[in-house]
Amino acid sequence: MSRLSRQRGAFALEFAFVFPVALLLLGAIMYLGMNAAYSGLAEHGVRKAARFGSIRSLASGTYPSDAEIRSIGARVDTLLGTPLSVTVVRQTGAGSTRVACNLSGSTRRCGDGDVITVTATYDSGALAALARLVPGVPDEVTRTATARFE
Repeated sequence: MSRLSRQRGAFALEFAFVFPVALLLLGAIMYLGMNAAYSGLAEHGVRKAARFGSIRSLASGTYPSDAEIRSIGARVDTLLGTPLSVTVVRQTGAGSTRVACNLSGSTRRCGDGDVITVTATYDSGALAALARLVPGVPDEVTRTATARFE
């Protein structure tokens, strides 16, 4: 028997073992890259919304309303789409003694040095389809940002 006849089919067999593993690794790398992109966009959106909510308007001397902050947090990028939820929490005090404050002043009025926390949850877009197929893959991206009132 010649050497060529003994190796016939070896390439097909090696390809059958290596190709699925290579395809799985390529898919995992693509997933991690898309997940990083979605996370970065969501992070940018909540930071922008928290910063916007912490700055007093020069014209009116007031802070933006929750609705205005939510609209800024929702305008991240068309890639992420519309967020599932955007929450705004304002707090006064320090450390573990933080309590809620608001802009109307009916309980505790927010002012300089208090904090605003914005949390946004987005559907992970194209990754949501993968999340339905593979258990344990998250189908949502949630990010939180905090800023001090100025």
